[in-house]
Amino acid sequence: EAQKIHVIYPWVDLSKFKPIDPPPFNEFRILFASAPNAEVLGENIFEEKGIPLLLEAFKEFSKEHKAKLRLLWRGYYNDVLKSKIKEMKLEGKVKIINKVVDTAKLFSESHITVIPFITTRRSPEIPLSGVESLACGRPVVATNVMEIAELIRTYKCGSISKPDKTSLREALNKCKVNYAVYQANCRNVAERYFAFDADKLAEFIECCK
Repeated sequence: EAQKIHVIYPWVDLSKFKPIDPPPFNEFRILFASAPNAEVLGENIFEEKGIPLLLEAFKEFSKEHKAKLRLLWRGYYNDVLKSKIKEMKLEGKVKIINKVVDTAKLFSESHITVIPFITTRRSPEIPLSGVESLACGRPVVATNVMEIAELIRTYKCGSISKPDKTSLREALNKCKVNYAVYQANCRNVAERYFAFDADKLAEFIECCK
C-alpha cells in the first residue's frame, strides 16, 4: 500500500562532517570518493564508476583552470588507474589517495566532490560521498543517472551533467562559476534530508512490522 512506502535517505553524522570555509581558489580542488570496491570477472566497474570519463573531462577542464583532482581509492584497478593517468599525461594534476584517511578533513580541503557514474548498477542512487560532501558544505557535480542529481538540481547545491566528457566538463565549469551560490545551499540540504532522525526511524520500523 502507498501509505506504507517510506523513503529513507542515507544518514550522516552532522557533528562529524561540519561546514567550514573552502580553501583558497588559487587552485580548484576536485575530489572523487566513490572508487570501485571490487573487481569482478567479466565486468568493468572502473568504467561504470565513470573514472575514465572523469579523467577525460578533468583534462579538458584543467586546460582552462588551475586545478587538482584527488582520487580517494580502495585498492582495486590500481594498475589500470595509474596507466590511464600516465597515458593522459595527468601525473602532476591527479593525486591517488590509497589509504585510510579522515574523510571529513578530505572534504573540507576540497572545493567540490564529483560523482561521474555511467550507471548505478553497482552503485547507490544516493552515494555517501555526495551526502558527506554536502554536510561539509561542498557542492557536488553528478551525472544524471542517479537520484541525487534531482536533489542537486532542485536545491542548487551543485551541477548536473550527462555521462559524457563535454557535459561533465561544462558541469565542472558551471560549478566553479556559480560556486558561492551552490556552496551556500549545501549544508541546508544535508540537514533537511540526511540528518539522523530517531522519529523517522521509529516510524519506518513500525511500518515494516
